[in-house]
Amino acid sequence: MRHSAQLYKNLVDRAGDIIYRADALGRFTVVNPTATRIMKYPEGQLVGRHYLELVRPDCREAVARFYGRQFVKKRGSSYLEFPTVAGDGTEVWFGQKAQLLIENEKVVGFEAVARDITERKQAEKALQRAYEELEWRVSERTAELARSQEQLRALAVHLELVREEERTRIARDIHDELGQALTALNMDLSWMRSRLPQSKPLAPLRDKALAMAGLITHTIESMRQIATELRPGVLDQLGLMAAMEWQTSVFQERYGIACRLVLPAGEVELNAQRSTALFRMLQEALTNVVRHAGATSVTITLDKTDAEVRMTVEDDGKGISEESAFPQRALGIVGMRERALALGGAVRIQGIPDNGTTVAVSLPLSGGLHDAEASMPRTDRG
Repeated sequence: MRHSAQLYKNLVDRAGDIIYRADALGRFTVVNPTATRIMKYPEGQLVGRHYLELVRPDCREAVARFYGRQFVKKRGSSYLEFPTVAGDGTEVWFGQKAQLLIENEKVVGFEAVARDITERKQAEKALQRAYEELEWRVSERTAELARSQEQLRALAVHLELVREEERTRIARDIHDELGQALTALNMDLSWMRSRLPQSKPLAPLRDKALAMAGLITHTIESMRQIATELRPGVLDQLGLMAAMEWQTSVFQERYGIACRLVLPAGEVELNAQRSTALFRMLQEALTNVVRHAGATSVTITLDKTDAEVRMTVEDDGKGISEESAFPQRALGIVGMRERALALGGAVRIQGIPDNGTTVAVSLPLSGGLHDAEASMPRTDRG
C-alpha cells in the first residue's frame, strides 16, 4: 500500500497537467507541483485558497454558478473551460475536468485535472480576429459592389431617359419638318400635274409626275410609321391605355396573332416614367412572343391598386424555359427587369412547357431611381 501510494504520488507530481483536490467549500487541499509552476505561485501558497480566487474576476460568477449546479445535482463529473490569472498577472486558460467526491451521499469535495489550453485559446482568438477582419473586408467589398451596381443602374436610368427624350425629339422633327416638307412637295407636284396639257407628247411626263406623287405618298406613310415606332404620339397625348390599345391592334394586324386586351373600367393615371416603362415592356414582351413563343393568341391585362400598377402578358405558346427566363445574354428580358427595378418594381417570368408563358410586371406608384432622375433639373441638350 505504501508502495502504491508513493507510485500514485510520483505520477501526480510528474504530471504535465494540474491535479488538485478541494473541499466542499472549494478550498484547495492537495495541489501538485505543476499547479505552482503554471500558476507561478510559490510552493505551498495555493493550499487553503479558494479555487475562485484564481479565476479571472469577470468569469467568477459564471464558473461558480456552473459548479454550484453540479454540487446540487450531485453529478459525477463535468468539463469546463475558463480563464485564470496567474501569480504574475498573466492570463492562463484551462480545460478542467472535475469529479465530485461523495461520501454517504454527501458531497465532501472534488478533485480535478486542468490542462493548460492557453495556446489553443490564443489561436482561436487570432482566428476569430482574422475571421472578423475577413468578414469586414467582405462586407466592405459587398457594399462597394452594391454602390457600383446602384451607380450603374442610375446611369442606365439616365441613359434611358435621354434615349426616350431623343426618340421624342426625332419623332417630332420627322413628323413636323420632314412631314410638312414632303406634304408641300406633294402638293406642288399635284399643282404641276394639273397644269400639264393633255397632249399626247406630254403623256410620259404626266405618268412620271403621277409615279413621283405615289412615291412621295408612300414615303410620307413610311415616315409616319417610323416616327410612331420611335415614340407613339398616342402615348403622350392620350395616355397608357390608349397606347396599349393601339399597340395591340397594330400587333394583331401585323403578325396575325389574336390579342385580347383587358383594361380597368376607369382611367389609369400614371406619371410619364411609369407609362413609358410599361409601354416599352409591353412592346418587348410582344416582340418575344413573335420571336420565340410560337403562340396563336395573347392576353394582356392591366390593373391598378392603391399601391401599385400591374401588367401581365400571357401567351399560349411553347412556354419559356427556366434558362431563358434567367438569361445571361437576353438583353430584352434584362432590359425589362432593369426598367422595373429602376422604378422599385419587379418582373416575374414563368413558363409551362407547351402551355404558354406569363410575364408579370408590378410597379409601385411612387419611388425608385427613375423618379429621382426625372425630378433632377435638366440642362439644354442642344
